[in-house]
Amino acid sequence: LQPREERLAQLSRLWPVYAQWQRGSHPASQAQISDDQVNQVDRLRVEEQELQRQVRNARDQLNKLTGQASQFDRATLTDYHAHQADYQRLQTKLLQLQAQADHYQQQERVMEDRFQERNQLQERYGHQLPQPLSETAVVQLENLQEDEAAPVDLKLPISLAAVGAVLAIIGLAGRHGLLTFLGLVAVAGAGFWYYHLRGQERQQAARHHQALAKFGQQHGLSNFPVSQWLPMQADLHRVAELNRELAGNQEQTARRHEEFTQLQRQLAGKAAGGGVAELARNFAEWLNTQANQWREWTALKQQTTTVDQQLADLNHHLRDVQNEKWAIYQSVGVGNDAAFNHFLQERAQARDRQATTAAYE
Repeated sequence: LQPREERLAQLSRLWPVYAQWQRGSHPASQAQISDDQVNQVDRLRVEEQELQRQVRNARDQLNKLTGQASQFDRATLTDYHAHQADYQRLQTKLLQLQAQADHYQQQERVMEDRFQERNQLQERYGHQLPQPLSETAVVQLENLQEDEAAPVDLKLPISLAAVGAVLAIIGLAGRHGLLTFLGLVAVAGAGFWYYHLRGQERQQAARHHQALAKFGQQHGLSNFPVSQWLPMQADLHRVAELNRELAGNQEQTARRHEEFTQLQRQLAGKAAGGGVAELARNFAEWLNTQANQWREWTALKQQTTTVDQQLADLNHHLRDVQNEKWAIYQSVGVGNDAAFNHFLQERAQARDRQATTAAYE
């Protein structure tokens, strides 16, 4: 009787557990899952959480890199990279212009001396100076001046007039009519001859004067005395040489100015400067800035590509882990972590009930 009472007392103590087991649900007891799979889910959950943390960090890093990259002017950087060789040529041209400017700055002082010398020569003669004579024109002028130095010889008619006068005087004194007549004829003939020669001399002088006037008009010498035409040729050659130097310097200055203006237009929006040195300095600074920004932007771009690939790899790995975990969830009929946790609780309770049943048996 005593053993039977002890058995009843034990059943009384286990009855509440048995009743709770009877009220419990049965899916957990019906679904089969091994302890290894439960351990696998635990490992997958830890790995999933770590991957999710790495994904968040990668996204934060990617957003940071994207924000840094957005601060760069991509259009300007792209233009710089695409036309880098052209910009280097422009810089070389600027440096050449700057070197030329330093040289021509010294030459300007020489040209100022040349300008003063030319003005002094022009002021010396008081008129606009003509071009110097060619060698052929100089020879022609020398011949004209030599022709003027050859006067007509009047000695013979004067001598004849003297002889005729003597004969006429002797004839009158000796009352020789024939002798007197011959003397008077000689004097008259000498006079006619003299006036004829003087007429030739005046005609020759007029022709010579006309030839000189024509020569002066042809060569721009009419405003100057004939006596200066040959001596002034050395000064005229010097003035012509100075004019060529000044004109050449003016052409070089205009060409440099045009090249500088063209460079200003080509570099508008990138560098500015009122002079070659200032423009070259500002453009060099712009090139240096663009080169540094291009290196920084390229590095950011590479980092962004790397992080983006890392994020893609992490997401792919995370999906694999989640798919593996969900496959185990689906095998027991649950769809999320909370449901699986509830399933484990029911599984544990089922095992407890089994243990209780075994104890009653």
